[in-house]
Amino acid sequence: MNKSSALGLLLGVMAVCAVLPWGAGSVSHVDGICGASGGRQSSGPDILFFTQFADLSWEYPNTRTSIDETYGTNYNSEELTDYTGLGAILNLYDILVIPEQEGSSYSLMTTVGNSWSTLLPDFVDGGGIVIVLDFAAYGPQYGVGLYLCQQVGLLTYVTITSTTSGTLTVSAGSDPLADGVASSFTSVGGTLSFSTSESTVVVRHSGSGNPVVLHKTSGSGHIVYLGFDLYQRSPSYDRILANAISLYPGDPFSGGLLANPGIVLVVVTTVVIVVVISTILLVMRKRGMLV
Repeated sequence: MNKSSALGLLLGVMAVCAVLPWGAGSVSHVDGICGASGGRQSSGPDILFFTQFADLSWEYPNTRTSIDETYGTNYNSEELTDYTGLGAILNLYDILVIPEQEGSSYSLMTTVGNSWSTLLPDFVDGGGIVIVLDFAAYGPQYGVGLYLCQQVGLLTYVTITSTTSGTLTVSAGSDPLADGVASSFTSVGGTLSFSTSESTVVVRHSGSGNPVVLHKTSGSGHIVYLGFDLYQRSPSYDRILANAISLYPGDPFSGGLLANPGIVLVVVTTVVIVVVISTILLVMRKRGMLV
């Protein structure tokens, strides 16, 4: 074997290492939730929007526009239109957003809750983020989203009140959801408050003192309940939702090399192979096997 052949062999092995399926395709996000398979267009979070009972002509488009205009468009997204399919795909996402489910009911949310009773708690405990926007279903049946949260064991409440008008006050200014939000602001339609034993209240209705926005952690993840549906948007509501999305800790590549075991594996394996081949070539040269 001459030197050119040996060099060609070395470069060939390095090229194979570079394309082995140990790299970014199998790297998990730093929160432990795998990214959506195969279709990542952005380095931001993978967001799943549950739209089966949402108003696709008003609140849901407002929700998407609010995110795009305030958080930004650096995220990947899909829509779930059938609640029975959540179990097969939830582990592919970092954030589950449940817009107001205007076309649902307490009865329907009981059915959904029974189906998701272990999925959502496990998702959150493993590092996922669940964001619920809520106001009323037809009837009206207020707080069907909060009802769902209680059904699956994420949150509890006692009573719900429609508070479309009034002043809201930030009660936990150090919470990430309150970042950049005015200390008090006017509520817009539709907004609701509720009584609860949960202690993680970020925004309250000034008149009743009842919570409107909750932020709760469980395991490595987050539960965010927003008692508004974005039928009407406001800068404060937009900012709170954007802050909820920003709870995502970042792209797997943003944490440095050591935060990415897939990349570490590729680098270490390549280095080992290069060292082994270099040693073999050195021995062959000393023995006169290379010309």
